[in-house]
Amino acid sequence: MYSPSYFRVQSEAAVLRFMHAHPFVTIVGQGQDGWPAISHIPVLIAVRNEQLYLQGHIQRKTDHHLSWAAHPQVTAVFTGPHSYVSASLYPQPNTASTWNYTAVHAKGYLQWQTDEWLLQMLNELTAHFEQDPNSPAQMRHMTDEYVQTNVKAIVGFEIEVTELQHIFKLSQNKDAATQKRIAESLLQSANEADRAVGKLMLQSLSS
Repeated sequence: MYSPSYFRVQSEAAVLRFMHAHPFVTIVGQGQDGWPAISHIPVLIAVRNEQLYLQGHIQRKTDHHLSWAAHPQVTAVFTGPHSYVSASLYPQPNTASTWNYTAVHAKGYLQWQTDEWLLQMLNELTAHFEQDPNSPAQMRHMTDEYVQTNVKAIVGFEIEVTELQHIFKLSQNKDAATQKRIAESLLQSANEADRAVGKLMLQSLSS
């Protein structure tokens, strides 16, 4: 990842908070045909003995299952808000517009897990995103027959993260007044992503 120092934060906790806030990731690995094997997957983030792991599941016997079984080195891409930034907001003339964005790359080794592990992870995944413990969508309300039939079609995995890279490009290479002007403009946008970036920019300025 190309990430100049002024677009990075010093706090690993801030990077982890970002990952928790954007758990629908793009996982990229080496495909069997020479092309990248790419899939879009919700993940749980776990820490054991200070080691970071990503947990999820995919359909069995698909191209990405077979590819990642042969090539377990993968990168999970966490993508956050992004927006166009018009050069009309800059005080200097003859300046190019840009794009502000936020992303984390988690590199690591993918390991396939047992069906018992998969069932436990699915319970945790559903509970995490469902939030309401009394929701009828919780797995304990499903019949064993339904669960076992569907589990046969999927396989669970855990990625042991070996490296985290990130970029929070929020116009930090501009002076504070320009950053504030950009943020306030984005906050007035009808686009939700623009407003999200504007909010992040103000948070960055105040930190």
